[in-house]
Amino acid sequence: MLRQVGDLSLEEMRTYKPALTKQTDFASFWEKMKGHIPEKVEANIKWISYPVKQVNVADVTIISWDGTPLIAWLIVPKDIPEKMPALLHFHGYTDSRGYVNQYLKWALQGIATISFEVRGQGFSPDFARYPNGTQIQGWMTLGLEEKEKYYYANVYKDVLACVKWAFSLKNLDTTRVGSFGESQGGALALVAAAWEKRIRMVMSDYPFLSHFERSLKIASSPYTEILAYFKFRDYEMANYDLVLKNLSYFDVMNFAPEVTCPALLCSGLEDNVTPPSTVFAVYNHLASHQKTIKVYPEFGHELIAPQEEERMHFVSRYLLEGE
Repeated sequence: MLRQVGDLSLEEMRTYKPALTKQTDFASFWEKMKGHIPEKVEANIKWISYPVKQVNVADVTIISWDGTPLIAWLIVPKDIPEKMPALLHFHGYTDSRGYVNQYLKWALQGIATISFEVRGQGFSPDFARYPNGTQIQGWMTLGLEEKEKYYYANVYKDVLACVKWAFSLKNLDTTRVGSFGESQGGALALVAAAWEKRIRMVMSDYPFLSHFERSLKIASSPYTEILAYFKFRDYEMANYDLVLKNLSYFDVMNFAPEVTCPALLCSGLEDNVTPPSTVFAVYNHLASHQKTIKVYPEFGHELIAPQEEERMHFVSRYLLEGE
């Protein structure tokens, strides 16, 4: 494998649609994995004091499919309507559920917001044990050589469990639910939308875990964790082929054709963590009839303030106004 420098031109990326790497047993593999999710997902909800009086805030612990307790925020309008729309949030790599103040703009519009934490990141533990890949710092290589035991196999199943729990909430209007996130969270928001067809809209900023074949050639950390693993393993082509095959089951590009709801994506052209071409690879494979990608030439892998304004309009259009 040869590392490359730079990315495609914007004109090339607009039509960049690489072949999917989906294996023939992709669907059956995930049907088997979905079988690990319990019929009822249990959670402990603890309402806490918060100084903004227009909202109620709960510290939630969701018991995932293997018993791992995942924490989340549940933030709802003070005067809870009989049925309210909701946004499901997933965070970026190494991050956490964040702070309540990050989600007030949604709650103050009458939208419930649930921010889920990823296992092993933030303040949530990981009860899984990994048979290989533990020598490298980070999460990208944990269990990498056995796809059923790979870290992101566990995380994707957590997404299913968390979304299942969210849809069980009695005050939730299940016809008006969206998912969103940034980087790793953007990837998980798309996976959620691919699997849960009741999700009405998805917002994914520079999704991570996308187009692995290209990302391993041009992207920086965390993809370089996998390159470090090859160094540790005394790189062999057979091992590389096995890893690429396993990663294809978790490549968001391969989930993109299953996303049919309205979608809003963005990319900073200076982003070397989730290179723009990998974001466009996902975007161009989305089956959504209403989809938009915003491009920001001067931005890297960072919070993009103008994209927050785009999100506000998108939520208003597809979640609040009922388009």
